[in-house]
Amino acid sequence: MEDALEVAGEVDTEYQKQFGRGYGLLESYCLEDAETVLVTAGTIGCTARVAIDELREEGKKVGMVRIRLFRPFPKEQLITSLRHAKKIAVIERNLSPGQQGVFCEELKSVLYSRVNGIPVCGFVLGLGGTNVSPLHIKKVFAMTEQMNEAPLEPILTIE
Repeated sequence: MEDALEVAGEVDTEYQKQFGRGYGLLESYCLEDAETVLVTAGTIGCTARVAIDELREEGKKVGMVRIRLFRPFPKEQLITSLRHAKKIAVIERNLSPGQQGVFCEELKSVLYSRVNGIPVCGFVLGLGGTNVSPLHIKKVFAMTEQMNEAPLEPILTIE
């Protein structure tokens, strides 16, 4: 399983040579000085870029990491990407009753082993394919910035 990360990287490099674009295991967006970072996957990442651009115009130090490969989980890359974050919000479209979403649980596990003290706030939005708009993502950033510690349960509503 450990070789899978290396193989995925090699395949991405080959793809980039063949088609002129590559995707990598993670997409980083505006992380250079980001204090609050959104972690997500899939189409929410496209919407998040719009919200992040608008928030940056307002002077907010926000950014995003979009996970492109879930298994094996890109632990080292995430630790490197999130090392300077002060708060992390995770938006995902899955819910595990009694737990947070799967990305949030995995991320907390990874960070616990290497980076202490970063609150990781789990949000579950877009269940059943409902739309997640830039306004929703802005609310997630605003709520996360106001929290001093992460809640133990996922946040299911942001209205």
